[in-house]
Amino acid sequence: IMVYALTFGITKWATFLLGTYAPGVSSLLSPVLWGFNFIIGSVLATVLRVIFNRLRSMKVMTKQYQNNYLLSRISGLCFDLMIVTGIASIEINDISGLWGPFIVTILAGAVVTFIYIKYVTDRIYKGYEIEGFLSMFGMLTGTISSGILLLREVDPLIKFQN
Repeated sequence: IMVYALTFGITKWATFLLGTYAPGVSSLLSPVLWGFNFIIGSVLATVLRVIFNRLRSMKVMTKQYQNNYLLSRISGLCFDLMIVTGIASIEINDISGLWGPFIVTILAGAVVTFIYIKYVTDRIYKGYEIEGFLSMFGMLTGTISSGILLLREVDPLIKFQN
């Protein structure tokens, strides 16, 4: 919870500073900061883990407060909520009069992306072509969370962590 609160606070503080001192840049970067705030959270979580490990090795902290099983369950729940809210945020009214071009664009983009990603991943990801293909295809045709969702379904190491 501390990492989530710190992530929110840092992102809120950064967007406030941008809005105050660089309003033109703020309109461009603030949505990016909020969209990629998981990077800030990942960095903070890594830093806190290093600090906790150091405090334990120095015998300042005697208990291990983070539980990997519990953290895995919490991250799985948050990830599932992120997928649901991402899908729920699509405004059907925005595309209501444009179904034809919308479907053609989706199909053409999916086919071209599929062929290109299949070609690239077969050459780059030796030994884990399927995982590389599905994660890259999901990210390039949707969002990073779509790619991770597809990766979670086929990667046996991720399945056993949950």
